[in-house]
Amino acid sequence: MSYFEWSTILFVALGSLLIATSITRATDVLFIGTDKGVFSTTLDTSTGKLSEPKLAFEVKSPSFLAQHPTLNVLYAVSETYDGKARVYALSIDALSHALTEIASQEIGVDAGASGPCFVSATDSALLVANYGSGSVVSFPLDDKGVPGARASHIKHTGSSVNSSRQKAPHAHSITPAPVTADLNSADSIARFAVAADLGTDELIVYAIDAKSAVLTPHSVAKLTPGAGPRHVAFHPTLPILFVCGELDNTLCAFTWDARAGTLSTRTNVGSRVSTLPADFIGSSSTAEVAVHPSGKFVYVSNRGHDSIARFTFDSMTQSLSLVSTTPTQGKKPRHFSLNPSGQWMVVANQTTGNLAVFAVDQATGELRSAGPDDQAILLDSPQCVRFIRGQ
Repeated sequence: MSYFEWSTILFVALGSLLIATSITRATDVLFIGTDKGVFSTTLDTSTGKLSEPKLAFEVKSPSFLAQHPTLNVLYAVSETYDGKARVYALSIDALSHALTEIASQEIGVDAGASGPCFVSATDSALLVANYGSGSVVSFPLDDKGVPGARASHIKHTGSSVNSSRQKAPHAHSITPAPVTADLNSADSIARFAVAADLGTDELIVYAIDAKSAVLTPHSVAKLTPGAGPRHVAFHPTLPILFVCGELDNTLCAFTWDARAGTLSTRTNVGSRVSTLPADFIGSSSTAEVAVHPSGKFVYVSNRGHDSIARFTFDSMTQSLSLVSTTPTQGKKPRHFSLNPSGQWMVVANQTTGNLAVFAVDQATGELRSAGPDDQAILLDSPQCVRFIRGQ
């Protein structure tokens, strides 16, 4: 065989190897909200390694991020307390992952615009929760995901038992509820959203007008006094909602009636459990809650204990059990995110500034560190990490 023939065979073989490597080494796109702006990175789903983050959009303290349900549009709230807070709509370039501002809206001085800490979106509405002013606002979205002028502003009222944290309302999140297939409503348009108010110990359900994006108070569920509800997460297949109590370090399960738009307190064993080990002594508070795509595991971050609590969820008894807590390799894990397949978790340690990557055992839900490389990923106060669909 000639040198040319050997070279051709070698070239083809190397090409095939490169193609195979590119197929097996898929990447997921991740955006990170920090004090200095929104950064982008990619996760190698074969190794769990993150690429070096790049500044994608410069804005003050984009503390929470959300993607449009069907479009390559990212939304970010600038968590400021100067009365000039805005929410931004950013188009995502499918190849470079660069962000381009397509619109922004003032949350409004009359809405307090104080400490917007959460943003979410349905097909037709953009929703924001303001922690400082204890209010929620909504904006209509057009078919390109561009927000229009503010449609509604509702200020919460009330207080609760914690004298230092619950003297007034503190809306901490507003999360769209999934629409079940048997509902006779507009196709795939969310009808309700659940707002968690840390200051009043309430979960407030709002009806969402699909055309105008106007919010209307619909129903209320109460938590144990002093719980301080922060974030919620819906089970992927069952009518169950999980809520983490920031102040009492608990994870609670509620029954969700999608047709009536109501939440009911569950009283079975395992419906309200601690996120901390029984022998823990010290100060801690929960931050984020997420359900594994399989629905078998629920995770909560503990700031102070600096861990991710792993719970199993029994679909038959619909009860929670704390199985383990995994150190987050940093301080103050404010937020974390599972990648779309549920194989990896990335944790944002706000105080130490590092992103920690964990492999997720699909059978047990156990977290295993992807290695020391994640310690090299340092950012200025990472507060939110968001995997992007459809890239």
